[in-house]
Amino acid sequence: MDFIVWSGQQDGRTELNEVVKALQAKLDSLKHIIAWSDYNLTKQRFPEQNVDQLAGLIEVGAVKLDEAVAYAQYIIYQNMAREIIRQYPALATFQRVTYENIRARIGGICEEIKKLSERRICHILANMSIPYGNGSGRKKDYTDLCLIMNEVSKKKRHVPIRQLINRAGDALMAMKPCFMMSPLSVAQYLGQRLSFDLLVMDEASQLRLEDAIGAVARGRQLVVVGDPKQLPPTSFFMTEDIYSEIEEEDMTAAEDTESILDICQVNFDTRRLKWHYRSAHESLIAFSNKEFYDNELIVFPSPYQNDNSLGVNYHYIDGAKYAKGKNRLEAQKVAMAVVNHFEKTPDLSLGVATFNTEQRDLITDELERIQKNNRWLESAIKSAESTEEPFFIKNLETVQGDERSVIMISTTYGPDVNSGIVNQRFGPINRDTGWRRLNVIATRAKERVVLFTSMKGG
Repeated sequence: MDFIVWSGQQDGRTELNEVVKALQAKLDSLKHIIAWSDYNLTKQRFPEQNVDQLAGLIEVGAVKLDEAVAYAQYIIYQNMAREIIRQYPALATFQRVTYENIRARIGGICEEIKKLSERRICHILANMSIPYGNGSGRKKDYTDLCLIMNEVSKKKRHVPIRQLINRAGDALMAMKPCFMMSPLSVAQYLGQRLSFDLLVMDEASQLRLEDAIGAVARGRQLVVVGDPKQLPPTSFFMTEDIYSEIEEEDMTAAEDTESILDICQVNFDTRRLKWHYRSAHESLIAFSNKEFYDNELIVFPSPYQNDNSLGVNYHYIDGAKYAKGKNRLEAQKVAMAVVNHFEKTPDLSLGVATFNTEQRDLITDELERIQKNNRWLESAIKSAESTEEPFFIKNLETVQGDERSVIMISTTYGPDVNSGIVNQRFGPINRDTGWRRLNVIATRAKERVVLFTSMKGG
């Protein structure tokens, strides 16, 4: 009987040729025996996940093989959801409308608190006592509010800014307790009298210690903000490294660091911000997250996976050639894409980033040429330049700190105009800090990156 079942016979009679065929079929299937064993073990291991039921449907053809993955994912996610609801019963009564109403109320309260905080600050400042200072005798002896009022009434021969701040610093700080200046401006305009309760340095990866130290000395507390994986201080116009011949053991910490951010990371407590707020689509930060941030950034998945208005768009420019720092056909395509953007989506802020200054200037020239025959474009660009996020065309050395809804990137480099070969020379990208430049240029967009290139992936 066992042989009958094994051979697939139903009526108890087995012909010799049928036995031969059954034996041959089994021999031919020997190479699948391990997979078949694993298949049966898997069915037995997960009975509560309904895997065996899905397997049965596949075996009888009720579920097609190309649909099996989707069915399996549905079963897995359904079981996960049930387990989560079992652990957190409150989710069983969750209603999106209720949640959205609570979220809207909290958002409204936050906005109200923000406005009240602004009014409170204004109230405190309006009631601050402004030092009157000295307003008698020779004008060179005027100080504080008296000096400021005297300067306001003048049309020429104003007191130099540094001298004004030195003589009227207390009054200026009473009226404007928050100063926003570059470190070099601090050194140029602020004397020794003024000091601040809190000093905040942004984009600190680009601040050399020698440029920042003067500002640091004027603060009682210091907060240094920056990304060590973005651009270091520029060295284009610097002479050979003055520390290159000093033995490492003889260096101080200041001599062995590029920026104020580097030395602060070594000597003070640091906090890493992991919530990537900017990208509306995970593909915008996926490259940098994987290559530079060890996949540690918290990125919120977008529900729109196949929407060209979000994420990264790749445009290969067939026939484009690179010569002497320029890629003319690529520049023309980028310029036309800018025109199309202002024609169809002028409400979205736009920036163009290039890999060198030559390509930046070429795209600017192409766009100006088009504007001569399209006055509406000139008007649209001027309107965009007066917004909070103005339209720009920049090379990668100057784009750090900018963010726009849409960023168009011209990779510039491509097949050589003479040989047709893509030479492995990519300007600043080939330098030791080239990866930082790639990180900067690839992370400027909030909604969409449009990549224009005459190169293909390997």
